Amino acid sequence: MRNIRKYWDEKAEMGPDRSVMDHNDSRGDKTKYITFLRDQAILNALNDVPPSARILDFGCGMGNLSKLLCNNGYRPAGVDISLKLLKHARYQGEDDCLFVQYDGECLPFPANYFDACVTH
Repeated sequence: MRNIRKYWDEKAEMGPDRSVMDHNDSRGDKTKYITFLRDQAILNALNDVPPSARILDFGCGMGNLSKLLCNNGYRPAGVDISLKLLKHARYQGEDDCLFVQYDGECLPFPANYFDACVTH
C-alpha cells in the first residue's frame, strides 16, 4: 500500500485534473473533454438513484466527482489512499462533501451505509 500511496501523493502535485486524466495534457483540452464525458456517464448511471442518496466515491482523488455529485443533490463521501489528494479535495470541496483517508483495506463506514458507489 505504501507504494500506491506514494504514487498518488506524487500525482497530487500535478493539479486537480492532470493527476488523474492525462498527465501530459498541459493545455487541458483533452482533460476537459474526458471530464465532461465522465461526468455525463456517471450521472446517467445514477439516473435511478434518488438525489438525496449517500454515494461512496471510491478513490476520489481531488474530489472532482464528489463535487459533481454534491452539486446534483447527492450526499457523497469520497475516500482515497492519498492524504495529499484529499487535502486538495477538502480545499476545493463543497461544504456538504465528506472526504476521508482510506487505509487500502477497510472502509471507515458501517455496512450498508451507502446507496450506491462510483469510481473513476
